[in-house]
Amino acid sequence: MGGAFLIYGLKASQINDNLSPAAEKFLREHSSTIERIIFTGDIFAFPSLEKWEKLALLKETVDIIVSPGNHDFQRPDSRDVFEQSDFNQQY
Repeated sequence: MGGAFLIYGLKASQINDNLSPAAEKFLREHSSTIERIIFTGDIFAFPSLEKWEKLALLKETVDIIVSPGNHDFQRPDSRDVFEQSDFNQQY
């Protein structure tokens, strides 16, 4: 496998969920062959700093690029949380 993977629309079904169960399963099963993950928006249905920090832990083993979607950045509360995360510093 290897290379970069594009992931979009991982809206969780529950307010407390992180990534969608299917995405988490895929990342667990293929983590040893993934070099880079590009999230192209709507990573969380209900973002929180805790969720962004959990995602940032993956950066220890894989390069992660985030392009926030409207669920991640449009609402003022979501924007505030995203701006506090490590992913706010990406270009």
